[in-house]
Amino acid sequence: MITMPKFLKEIMQSNAYTNKNDTDYQGTNEIVTNYLKMLYPGEMKLDATGRMQAPEYDMTLEQFQAAQAQIESDFEEAKQEAEDEISESLPDDVDFDIENYVVLEETIPVRILYSDGSIDIGYLEIYDLDLPDGPTENDGPGKKWVWHTDGGDGTCEECESLDGQEFESEDELPECPLHPNCNCWIEEIEMDDKVRPIKSTRMPPKVNGEKKSTEENKNMKSDDIKFEKALEKTMGIEGKFTDGKKQIKDQPTNMGIQQETLNKYNQKFPDKNFPQDVKDLKPEQAKEIYKREYWDNTNIPKIENERIRNAVFDMNAMSIPSIVGKTVQNSLNTYTNAELKVDGIMGSKTINAINSITNDKVASFMEILKAERMESLQKMSNWPTAKGGWTTRTMAY
Repeated sequence: MITMPKFLKEIMQSNAYTNKNDTDYQGTNEIVTNYLKMLYPGEMKLDATGRMQAPEYDMTLEQFQAAQAQIESDFEEAKQEAEDEISESLPDDVDFDIENYVVLEETIPVRILYSDGSIDIGYLEIYDLDLPDGPTENDGPGKKWVWHTDGGDGTCEECESLDGQEFESEDELPECPLHPNCNCWIEEIEMDDKVRPIKSTRMPPKVNGEKKSTEENKNMKSDDIKFEKALEKTMGIEGKFTDGKKQIKDQPTNMGIQQETLNKYNQKFPDKNFPQDVKDLKPEQAKEIYKREYWDNTNIPKIENERIRNAVFDMNAMSIPSIVGKTVQNSLNTYTNAELKVDGIMGSKTINAINSITNDKVASFMEILKAERMESLQKMSNWPTAKGGWTTRTMAY
């Protein structure tokens, strides 16, 4: 049986559902009923002794796709309501991007019955809004800064002690210790006149010393070369503009950059004056998006083997990072018995496991990675219309 999503549990525990006298009871009851029918469409059968038998599958592929579409539609509606409520109270010159607060809340495993009679596991993706708490004092509009570390093996004690600390002034921010593999970053949070968070921006911490060392500069140049090679492989596969109308989920795309991705990038960096229509995107602009969104904010540059690194980058450019992370972690657990936690986060343990694969073993590992990737792709709603291109792309890794 499918695990009940957290949001549905919360609704069913609310007063609006448990109290028939509540003014919202009727609407809430209808929402719950519709979701229960959607998530548990099968009928329970009894065996010869009168005991209930567990169903062979949870839902058909069509029912799975319909459930995912409904979950996404309801979330988009809730997200829009939240954005409208916050935006109404803000001055016209304040830029608020609700997308900065969207998080993958949970993935629900589902046994799916395919048209050929096979049964496989798919995952319903459920998103939520994670709006950070603002200051408790009503002291008007302003900013605050929060220190973050990645918590990996390369985190030093000094950085770890700063994780989660808030600062009321940028001048109060401590300098970041200059040591290898430091992935600390600062979250700059803007607040409205009611001290509610309205915008979150990622920024690097101040670094001890005014200039980077010669070794760091070499590493930066090395990372740039790695990126160029990875991008060259991906761009060699990606086509030019397509309106996406032949896909299950329509999405205009140019050089692999979807319209939605461009929209979010324009919201984050309005001063760059990138085109509004993805059809007008230039190659150098696509390159910048790839680097900022799919390379700089990841640990992919730390992967030592070029073939594995290029494959993971391409997967990251195609899919949600958590899906890519789980694919890599499952492959490593199968091939190396790494016993990694399959959480989708490619931290230092995952990277170290990748780098433990010697060059003479890379080819055999890649076969497992490709098989795991294909299994992941087959669970996506666009698989029926995109499977030809996706298969060719994956087999080229």
